[in-house]
Amino acid sequence: EAIDIRKIIKEMAEAEAQSIHSADHWHDELQEYMRNGNVVTGDKLPWSSTHGLFQLKTGEVSIWCGNNGSYKSLVLNQIGLHLAATAPVNFASLEMQPVVNLARMCRTAAGNNDPAPDYIHKFTEYAKNRIFVYDQDSIVDSKRIIAMLYFAANNLGCKHLILDSLMMVGLKLDGDGAFTEQTNFMNQLVFL
Repeated sequence: EAIDIRKIIKEMAEAEAQSIHSADHWHDELQEYMRNGNVVTGDKLPWSSTHGLFQLKTGEVSIWCGNNGSYKSLVLNQIGLHLAATAPVNFASLEMQPVVNLARMCRTAAGNNDPAPDYIHKFTEYAKNRIFVYDQDSIVDSKRIIAMLYFAANNLGCKHLILDSLMMVGLKLDGDGAFTEQTNFMNQLVFL
């Protein structure tokens, strides 16, 4: 028996029609949202000029992108240092050794390139149980990344998980199943 594609599409369209409304359908909700719900929430960035405009929300994934050498890692370190004042933060900087990343954070916190030994000691004391660092500096399988981030969030109490360089996550970049694998990884990040 022949399948009547038009009939199937018509039936599906009728079912989906229940989810399509004219904009005025949301009039009351829109009024309420514009009065009270249009509030930026989440953790603030270190720069006051961003407050009220952009904040990091629990359960959301933020991707910071830019050209190679555009100081993304430096900016993420500064943000992570700021966030660590109120909740533990986990850094997974897969392009540099942990001590190199910590040295950059320490310099950022000190505001100079040559912090004194006493300052380095104070920094490590401050960072204790506030800043956690994943000890890997190479391509890491995506399942291991998800497991590490899950552990940091659920066992160490890290509220913000900074994964510096998605390019270092072991995922297929092309070929059969690459897009699906990448999509699944991003979905797993969202549901951590």
